[in-house]
Amino acid sequence: MNVCCAAQGNTRSFMSSFIIEGNGNTRRKAFPYVLFLWVSVLGLWVGTWSPGLAAATGTDTGTEITDRLTQGEAALASGYIEMAETILVPLLDRVGNEANASQYTRLALALARLHLGARRPSEASMILANASNAALCKTIDTSSCSVAHDSAAMCAAIVDIKARLLLLQGFRERAVDTFHQALTLARCANDPASLAVIQLNRLSFVLKEPGDIRPVITEVDDALQHIPHGLERLRLSLALGRLAHPWDLAVAHRHLIAVVKDENSRLAAQALVALATVYQTQKRFREALTLVHRAFRRLAEDPAAFLRLRLEFLQGVLFTSLGRPLEALKAYRRALSHLKVVHPDLPVTDLKGNSLFQEIIAPLYRKMTDLLLRQAAHAPEEKAQILRREAQESLDAFRFAELQDYFKNACAVTREPFTRPSVGTATLYPILLNNRIELLLGIGDIIHQASVPVERPRVARSVRKLALSLRVRNGRIVPYDHERAIQLYRWLIAPVTKWLQKNDIDTLIYVPDGVLRILPLVALWDGKRFLVERYQVVTAPGLGLIDSNPRPAGPLRAFLAGLSEPGPVVAKLPSWMTTPFLRGSNVRQVGTRGTMTMRGVSLRALGSARESRAMSDHDLSRLKQALALPGVAKEIAAIAGLLPGDRVENETFHLRAVEEAIGLPYRIVHIASHSVFTGDPERSFVLTYDDLLSINRIATLFQPKAFDKVPVELLTLSACQTAEGDDRSPLGLIGVAVQSGARSALGALWPVEDSATQELLTAFYTYLQTSGTSKARALQRAQLELQTKEKYRHPLFWAPFILVGNWQ
Repeated sequence: MNVCCAAQGNTRSFMSSFIIEGNGNTRRKAFPYVLFLWVSVLGLWVGTWSPGLAAATGTDTGTEITDRLTQGEAALASGYIEMAETILVPLLDRVGNEANASQYTRLALALARLHLGARRPSEASMILANASNAALCKTIDTSSCSVAHDSAAMCAAIVDIKARLLLLQGFRERAVDTFHQALTLARCANDPASLAVIQLNRLSFVLKEPGDIRPVITEVDDALQHIPHGLERLRLSLALGRLAHPWDLAVAHRHLIAVVKDENSRLAAQALVALATVYQTQKRFREALTLVHRAFRRLAEDPAAFLRLRLEFLQGVLFTSLGRPLEALKAYRRALSHLKVVHPDLPVTDLKGNSLFQEIIAPLYRKMTDLLLRQAAHAPEEKAQILRREAQESLDAFRFAELQDYFKNACAVTREPFTRPSVGTATLYPILLNNRIELLLGIGDIIHQASVPVERPRVARSVRKLALSLRVRNGRIVPYDHERAIQLYRWLIAPVTKWLQKNDIDTLIYVPDGVLRILPLVALWDGKRFLVERYQVVTAPGLGLIDSNPRPAGPLRAFLAGLSEPGPVVAKLPSWMTTPFLRGSNVRQVGTRGTMTMRGVSLRALGSARESRAMSDHDLSRLKQALALPGVAKEIAAIAGLLPGDRVENETFHLRAVEEAIGLPYRIVHIASHSVFTGDPERSFVLTYDDLLSINRIATLFQPKAFDKVPVELLTLSACQTAEGDDRSPLGLIGVAVQSGARSALGALWPVEDSATQELLTAFYTYLQTSGTSKARALQRAQLELQTKEKYRHPLFWAPFILVGNWQ
């Protein structure tokens, strides 16, 4: 039940990996364009911000506006986007009416940064255009630099943000050119701080080749020599020290040492961390550990929770490298205690798409789990159970953070207490570590452990090869890869079979890790039969992320929506989706078994984001034909004959109809339309007749129902497709169940055959109506029924369907 998202929306804070926790004054005397340049790009914290500052009051004067603007800038620089928005947005009308162009431009820059951080590109573009007009940027002649220095510097800040906005939108080449424009303006301003910052931005975001990087490092190094000693120079030196490694170790070392020698304890501690990281890469582990200890001493009594989190994590890594696992585990545990303090306010992503989850949180949980399970494997059973439970709880916290990272929203998901499964049900955690698979099998109060020595890349190759054999490739059915299926069965199931059989387990709650998310477990082969013939399988992102209570009694009233013939929505589809269709990757595939209509096409892992493009009437007509799903009409009619409720199809299946229907007391929501899941929730959606229904919008619509006494029992998306080559794409299907508040979701991992889908889902709902039949059992029976038919025997027809969440 996600109260946080309802209250806060999706505007979360962001910072890059270059976070500095400064302890200076939030009131800056320097001209504000410098603040916008280096804080917003490098992600450096300015000053110590407290939300309490927002409560400050004053008289209705220009001074009060300046004070509030400064408070908003400080909140934004510290990553508090929601608080900054509360302060800054109301100032817009007042500043426009009462202030000069300079003050308006300053506010506009702050708001542009805010929208950029909240990933609202259209709003950021609009406010940047207004700022550019107010600063008269178009009148600047950069060829002669005949302009006031302050004006050129302000325009440099504006153009710099435009460059980062282009990066966010996926237009890298245009961003590179725009950074050059910002650089030209900074040189016209003859301001070393502006020049240094923009060059640091280029180092951070766009420069890749050593021949381009080294001259920029040299230029920034020179520019910093012309900046007066003070907090600003220290922060820029810290940024250069980090970015210069490994390209120019002498420059990196000189600037980091300069920061270490300063009296600013937090900056010095971060410089020591940077130096320790350099030593770590050089395998100078003892020296690196010494630097970490120096950083702790510099912090003294300063809480600096986020910085201490980084220090403890690095200390754990170094202890492990030095063969001191017990000390490493203690360090990781301390790091987790700091993470709990700062996690509610942690940023999710930076403008480069990097995240603190990928940089620190995921490695922290993985390394800690690795050490816990190494100890558990050789500990007495009582102690081993404690260690395994701690590892499992860490894994659940890891999955929770992973979904937050996927949705780029720290309150996108919430955790629920997990009720111990009933007799006959087991939880299976396969954990992919560098040199082995650890299997945790939970049965009742006991957690069993098995270790399989195999390299992670080898597992990934086998999973991908098996998954490819479960797809239609180039218009034909690929032979099922029995060899890979047996191999994966031996790695993932065989080591725990003795416990499964001893306890008469018939239901597996499967918590996949990494690339295993694209593996339908039911398709594994033991040499005689498929896993689906032995076990009912439900996928869970983590035990604390699903509602484990039994299904409430009562009729399963359904809302059914089908799109067999798409309408105006086709003109709104992004080009990365329409191109495969228009280039001939039609959903109608002609293979050895005749013509098959697939519910979708294979979408490759997406690169840059591209908006929809204008298409000719001919292309629109072709696209409508390619996206048609003739089996949907029959599917909806069949299910309507099984479940009471209402239905909308084609012209009546418009976005508003869905929004209105969700508010009604339906237990099942079944959508038979193209559903696209990628590694980015912003590019994951369902097609209605007239518009795109984003998965974030689905969550918003469903959330109020999570508070109902009888929430949505099942959300079915019967034409799913995930982007190939992106192991995170299935998180869209997994996450939509968690984020929406629906107790379960049913969908496919990739495009499925139209008639097979219609038959499988009709069978599923038929069995679900049988008294005492769980959702997991109903899906298993439907898959087995399809398997008995010769034309559907190949697992590509039935295996891609997974049930996520509650299995009862």
